[in-house]
Amino acid sequence: MREIALTHLVQFSKAGSDSQCDIFRHNNYQPVKDLKVLVRDRKTSAVRDAETILSNLCDDETFRELIAKDDKFVELVLKQITDIKNANGDLACILLSNMAKSDSMKRIFDWDIKAGGKSDILKSTRILDCLVDIFAVGANYKVNRFAKYDYLSYFFADTSRFEAGRAYYSSKQNYDSKTPLEKLSKFTIDESKARRQGIAYTIKNCLFDTEKQMDLLKNKSINILSAILLPLTLPENKGLNKEDIDKLPEKLKNLDGKHKIEPEIEIRVTLLESILLLCVTREGREYLRENGVYPLIRELDKESKNDKVTDVAYRIVDMLMREEKPKNQYDPEKEKEQIRSFLRQEDKKIRSTGQIAQDEEDDDETDSDDDQIIEVA
Repeated sequence: MREIALTHLVQFSKAGSDSQCDIFRHNNYQPVKDLKVLVRDRKTSAVRDAETILSNLCDDETFRELIAKDDKFVELVLKQITDIKNANGDLACILLSNMAKSDSMKRIFDWDIKAGGKSDILKSTRILDCLVDIFAVGANYKVNRFAKYDYLSYFFADTSRFEAGRAYYSSKQNYDSKTPLEKLSKFTIDESKARRQGIAYTIKNCLFDTEKQMDLLKNKSINILSAILLPLTLPENKGLNKEDIDKLPEKLKNLDGKHKIEPEIEIRVTLLESILLLCVTREGREYLRENGVYPLIRELDKESKNDKVTDVAYRIVDMLMREEKPKNQYDPEKEKEQIRSFLRQEDKKIRSTGQIAQDEEDDDETDSDDDQIIEVA
């Protein structure tokens, strides 16, 4: 009877005009507390329905905070994800990603993994390291026959809006001397839309730290520019002449006819916004010119014929094609102020995507956006 009741309750948790999720507010949110207990149930079906309901309820800020601020419950979800035999691993990833909309989740950067969930493929005791590693090696059911871990990409995207998150994803980790972005950036090319989209947002958010941009661009292990440009480059470098191709990063020089550009316009725009962020410093613009970015963007715009793509592409072209002042007339302090102004404008323009770079203490003028909550059927 309990399992049947849970199954019927799923429909009441979905967001929308006809939503009846108020039933979960009864008796001071007691149903939510009960659902968190049921996530510990031995029956897979009960856990599945309980997590589905909780994931959907995260669309509401009050529900989300009640769920996300519960340390013991978050630890339980993390244990499910890092247990490679767990049958509800993907649902746990969705729930964690939806909880990441809460600013309270920035505390996760200080957490270590708890005993009982760790497997041989996870070499670090830090939970963020474990999530990155299981995402990187666990695609297409490679480590868990029940889970692909695709939706962790949205968790990375949302936690990269925190300063601590951007610092983590952009920094070499002691346990394996690798940078998380090195493991994540390869998924801008992948069969999974969730992986491509979440990682595109993660990269863009990390590039809001303009002082670290050149370190990321010059880090050959991360190869961040190739990760951004590869999904934007046409098959066989269509439209580019030999001189244009010679300037491109090595991975982009010999693309055959089987290569496909990113099919989703929203993801193309996100990647283009990453390039736009790289245009805000003189050093970044010079690096992009040296690596043949302008003609590549020009040909992408011709192929896309989409207003959103064209808008960002034109802004990139405007910044790359304008004449730079001579070095002896260059004012670094003035550029810093222009950068700060530009980033504030960009933050407001792209806030509607739901996954944007914003320090937790910044910009009180606009409300947070929760459009990217993942609803579970």
